[in-house]
Amino acid sequence: MKRLMLLGSLLALVGCGAEATSSEDVETVTADLTVSKFSTWTRIPGGGAFGRTPAIFSQFTDATNRSWSVCATTTVNTLLCTSRLILFGTDFGWDAWTQATPPAGVTFGSSASAPAVTQWTNNSGTTFSGIAAREASGSCSKCIWLLVQQHGVSSTWFQVPNSGTAAGFGATDFSLVTSNGFLYIVASKQSGANFNAWFMRNNISVAFSNTGWSSWTQDTAGGLFKNPVIASAFSTTGNLIVSGRGLDSGAWISRIFVGGGTWEGGWTHVGSGGTFNDSPSSTTFSTAANDVALAGLGTNNAAWEGSLNASRTIFNGWFQIGPIATFMKSPASFAPANNIITLATLADIIDDTAIYVSNYTGP
Repeated sequence: MKRLMLLGSLLALVGCGAEATSSEDVETVTADLTVSKFSTWTRIPGGGAFGRTPAIFSQFTDATNRSWSVCATTTVNTLLCTSRLILFGTDFGWDAWTQATPPAGVTFGSSASAPAVTQWTNNSGTTFSGIAAREASGSCSKCIWLLVQQHGVSSTWFQVPNSGTAAGFGATDFSLVTSNGFLYIVASKQSGANFNAWFMRNNISVAFSNTGWSSWTQDTAGGLFKNPVIASAFSTTGNLIVSGRGLDSGAWISRIFVGGGTWEGGWTHVGSGGTFNDSPSSTTFSTAANDVALAGLGTNNAAWEGSLNASRTIFNGWFQIGPIATFMKSPASFAPANNIITLATLADIIDDTAIYVSNYTGP
């Protein structure tokens, strides 16, 4: 791989909910995102045998200088990554999918978890990237392994402590998020047929240390979900927003306050009526207003989006992104700049699976 370093109509609606809430439903009031500004879903060439939601990280200076990095786990126990670069207007296209070499004695695969990716810059101005996945096989059942990279300098795998089956987390997806000088892992434990939400964090403002992880902190509201929750940051110095598919299959969100490293203490139901087959992802798309975009897998197996203001009082409704209705997972989302959103998702194409991407350019 050339660049492993990370660079509609309304949905037919039925009620939503997680077990614990702290405020009323956010109803349809106004519009922020414009669904027509999402590009056509485009397949990343190659790959195949993917089994879970891909991870995406992107960078955007302007339309002529931007990049995407996408990683995904497969049903044949591999972790594959690819990237695309547009530099000074020249589009170099997508790299071939390349396997991220795992630690000795370890394999990754969709039987364990989807991958997670992030990037951060420490107080000295040094930029690092992180790629993480649960092990499909190895000596620490379903533990998370984190690859910390400094481009052109070093690349080291770390086994995240207390992250596997022995700690109660097992084969569930998780999120890797950086904000305010901390690296967060937001994960879910399974409780019967449902999932609840936890996080741990590591101070990376000076340097990464695998001994620097905090203990796990459980969601104090006790929310229960049909799928593992998903997290992202409002901005690189902002609170984390956590989204999930409630027991009613609706979209619910909460926050982790980065100042003290605490849960908000409640869940807000987004857009009465929207129902999903997977936990919707969420990301900030307006750095000025901290507006939030959500993207989820609808009950018709298409991708749907909606947007929400930072105070969670205004929601613009659910709209289908493009005509494809063969998706298997909610899109992963990442906003690298104001009014720019990048999406990546898993599709079932006849006898194969593939990764598709879409880009939003607003306002």
